[in-house]
Amino acid sequence: MDPKEILKRPYARLVVPEEDGSFRAEIPEFPGCLATGETRSEALDDLEEVAAAWLAAALKNNQSIPEPVENSDFSGKLVLRMPRSLHKKATYVAEREGVSLNALIVTAVATYLGGPQNRQAPAAPHQVAIIAVGPTIQTGGTHHQSFQFPAGGVPSWARRTG
Repeated sequence: MDPKEILKRPYARLVVPEEDGSFRAEIPEFPGCLATGETRSEALDDLEEVAAAWLAAALKNNQSIPEPVENSDFSGKLVLRMPRSLHKKATYVAEREGVSLNALIVTAVATYLGGPQNRQAPAAPHQVAIIAVGPTIQTGGTHHQSFQFPAGGVPSWARRTG
């Protein structure tokens, strides 16, 4: 199997600006496969070379190559374990905001991952771009270390009705 052919599959490329002004690019499905560059383009170009070498080494060592995440079957259901104290706190916040616990958690995850709702970003956000292979798909988001609801509280689409 040729690494260049494998890289034509829809593996996501993640580009993150670093504090020093450079950029880090990685393919999340390939652990430890990352490259840096002075520009986004340079980081992505270098990533292709690094990924080809990563794949060649994995194939040489008879390691399995992960499938692109895009090809996974996602049901939309997730079993989640968390500390009791966090569960209790989340339940109280959901009650205070007038939403279900599920809506609160979905909103928190969507906000953390750069969801479409109006959100209040922290003072120094990290911009993240995800670029997929194939038809060009590019989305930008804000990566948070902590979560806050927007100034207006939970988005209206997440509020309980009735």
